[in-house]
Amino acid sequence: MLEKNDIWKDYHDTKKGREYLHTACEKKNVDSCYILQRLLSKKHPERALDYAVKGCELDDIRSCQTAYQMYLKGIGVEKNSEKASFYKERMGFIYRNHVASKPDESIRVTM
Repeated sequence: MLEKNDIWKDYHDTKKGREYLHTACEKKNVDSCYILQRLLSKKHPERALDYAVKGCELDDIRSCQTAYQMYLKGIGVEKNSEKASFYKERMGFIYRNHVASKPDESIRVTM
């Protein structure tokens, strides 16, 4: 029988949690990609950008917004207005084709 402490051991292991999230992101779980980019944004912005790009490829508008802001402001990467523009356009595409077609699911988008 599992003890209570055994059950919570994995819960408090942040390295193992990141590994689970990484695996889920690789299996195209957009929420896992988004959580990882948020977790890594302050200490490892270049790695956070990788997850933002992956999430954007999976049509996650939040991830596209993160990639857009990082390229626009040069957070973790060199400023690149071309790439920033690409992700801004991608946000518009996702909004028009996914979000706007589902009016009951509102997502706040700031550009």
